[in-house]
Amino acid sequence: PLSITTLIDNGTISIDATAALWWAIERGASFFIVAAPRLAGKTTLATALLAFAPEGADGYVTSGPGDQLEVAAGGGPAYILINELSDHTPMYLSGAAARGAFALLRDGFKVAGTLHADSAAEAVDVMRDEAGIPASDIARVNLVIVLRASRTAAGVERRVVEIGLYRPEPEGIAIIDVAGLAASDGTLALKPPPAGVAALANWAGAPTATAEAEIAARVSHLRTALTGGDRTPAAVAEMVSRLRAGTEARVTGTHSRQSVARSPLSDSGAGGTNAPA
Repeated sequence: PLSITTLIDNGTISIDATAALWWAIERGASFFIVAAPRLAGKTTLATALLAFAPEGADGYVTSGPGDQLEVAAGGGPAYILINELSDHTPMYLSGAAARGAFALLRDGFKVAGTLHADSAAEAVDVMRDEAGIPASDIARVNLVIVLRASRTAAGVERRVVEIGLYRPEPEGIAIIDVAGLAASDGTLALKPPPAGVAALANWAGAPTATAEAEIAARVSHLRTALTGGDRTPAAVAEMVSRLRAGTEARVTGTHSRQSVARSPLSDSGAGGTNAPA
């Protein structure tokens, strides 16, 4: 699989946005990668981001509409891994199984998955109107990362164009911009307060200054990794471990570093399995 540093290097996602996602995911943020066309790279990006899951991560990989969601008892998975939320093939999650998977979020589980949509707002429509997920459960997804793919002279260009943070509201779901394309040059950039990092800090119950400093530290680690030239997933895992060795005890915020799945998502489904880190 392609690593997150490879995806930064090839222009799929910016280094600042990656650092912000790293900071949120290691605090237990649920997330979906969404894109309108097939083969846009949703599964590749989702798998790469799972490198930021906390130590001891495990997960349950869903297997389609017939999945009974028999998650392991006791020290079971923290993340439900959905290879695709859709009724287009028998391997994708839909129907009662999809609603059951999202209902697990009420019990503290998190979710990482993919679906077809062209914006964070459209993703809400897909979850609510097509999959029948209640708005209160959709809001627990936390982050939606939007990919777009376009053909260029050099081939297919894949880019993250939007990162939205879902927030529950009495009448539905509010979407706060974390990152979007800058008007000046079209690059992916974090939004200014009260959106962007400030919104993530508010979600996590952390001071904005703390979030900014810790995200800046992650930017520094990512720059060092890119300079080093090793783009393998193993090198990313080593980078994450190095940072945690120095900062794990100083993490602040109300979201604990619970077990989060680090298992790759599969386009072909995984038979409803509990997948170790």
